Amino acid sequence: MKRTVLYKRHKLLLALLEAFGSSVGAVDYMKYLFLLSQKQRSPSYHFVPHRFGCFSYQAYADKRSLIRKGLLEDSDVWELTSAGHGMLKELEESNSAAVTSVKREFGRYSGNELIRYVYSQFPFYALNSEIAGDLLSDSENAMIELTRPEYSGSALQSIGYEGLSLDEYLVRLFKAGTEVLVDVRKNAFSMKYGFSKKTLKSSTEALGMKYIHFPSLGIEGAKRKKLYTQKDYDDLFDDYERNVLQYRKQELDSLAEMVNSGTRIAVTCYEANQAQCHRTIVAREISRLTGIEVRNL
Repeated sequence: MKRTVLYKRHKLLLALLEAFGSSVGAVDYMKYLFLLSQKQRSPSYHFVPHRFGCFSYQAYADKRSLIRKGLLEDSDVWELTSAGHGMLKELEESNSAAVTSVKREFGRYSGNELIRYVYSQFPFYALNSEIAGDLLSDSENAMIELTRPEYSGSALQSIGYEGLSLDEYLVRLFKAGTEVLVDVRKNAFSMKYGFSKKTLKSSTEALGMKYIHFPSLGIEGAKRKKLYTQKDYDDLFDDYERNVLQYRKQELDSLAEMVNSGTRIAVTCYEANQAQCHRTIVAREISRLTGIEVRNL
């Protein structure tokens, strides 16, 4: 029988679940995984402040993958199938030690006790919790609120998702006080999990941000081929300004009006390098119209 090939992080999900008895409720499992991530030098997963506290979109995407591979049960809880056992012994030494440490320190915690511990030690991740008010005292909830990023007034931001997980990306936006995410890709589709339009829209809205897609501000995919040097990018963007952007006055004016009205917007596309992404050209034009400086996230 052909052996299932797994990412290291997939093995970690399975091993952590095995360490905690092979079946764990969804909220508890996210807390255990979060605590495990705090023990890793380079965390396998990142988290956002969600309705029950720390939550990883990537972990749930991986869960769906492991269900398809027959290693997890298709259930609301996290539960190993018989084929999903045995990953503890396959972990790298550092990850094995981290799993062992989490089990030793938190194995007796579950339910509200576990939630209270995570909320008290990592209050930022409880900011959007729907249950904190019922579980914590007024003073504890006040401590959580103190971690909320405070911003006021207009902002013009720029962010690329290259090299980031969806969770890392969302936290950058949340911490920057972004109110509207402006997607300027021609086609809002990505092979990378979380960055196609439907998922990106729903995940940003879950954190209280609005998502808007402006395909008319994008660049045709055919023009993005054979870009080998910075000059190639510069030539592409010169062409974009002459033949596309100058005819997008309505779109640019609407975005400038948003910023001028006090809204905090972030213009997004793929590339991490600002010099190689057309969102920089779009943001620069909005900056010219508003007088607001662009901040790269």
